Amino acid sequence: FPVTIAGQNNICFGDNNVLISSISNDAYQWYKDGVLISGETDRSLNVNESGSYTVVLTQGDCVSISSDPFMLNVTDKPDTPTITGSIIICDGSSTILTSSAEEGNQWYLNGNLIDPNDIEGADAQEFIVTTPGVYTVVSSLFGCSSDVSAQVEVVIANRWIGDNGLWNDPLNWSCGTVPSSFENIIINSGSPFLDIDFTVDNLGTL
Repeated sequence: FPVTIAGQNNICFGDNNVLISSISNDAYQWYKDGVLISGETDRSLNVNESGSYTVVLTQGDCVSISSDPFMLNVTDKPDTPTITGSIIICDGSSTILTSSAEEGNQWYLNGNLIDPNDIEGADAQEFIVTTPGVYTVVSSLFGCSSDVSAQVEVVIANRWIGDNGLWNDPLNWSCGTVPSSFENIIINSGSPFLDIDFTVDNLGTL
């Protein structure tokens, strides 16, 4: 009696695939690349390695001919992408985040998929960001998806870029304006001493 094997021929690394004999029986023997797989005597077989799989079964005094080979191909996941780009934007401005993956990208904001039909570039290597939040990206190749990238948080803030210590000089601020008391500001360590007298209600990163 002929035996066939059902299952998926192509899976991604880390996924499991279940092969099933076409005939229900009491005893089975599974083989990979012509070598007996010890202890695998059930009707189904969990597999996650590329190779040629066959099954032989017995029923009473009858022994089946080996099934036709079932070829399984396991594709490696793409490398986990990394994100580069400025993470500080001014209110109403934008920044460009870039994935290290050249193709197959999908961007996420705060864990939610950004639909390319709604926002242009959400599936491109470079993504124009206008909304603050936590961004990640996943790349796909040959039907397999990478692990999620490390998170990158984009924030709206006015960053100190001056070197003359004049707080009220707009040229000393990345957004070109003197920050208000309600605005997030960023002053990097090592910046010149600022001789000022002011009150900040909503302090950003110092």
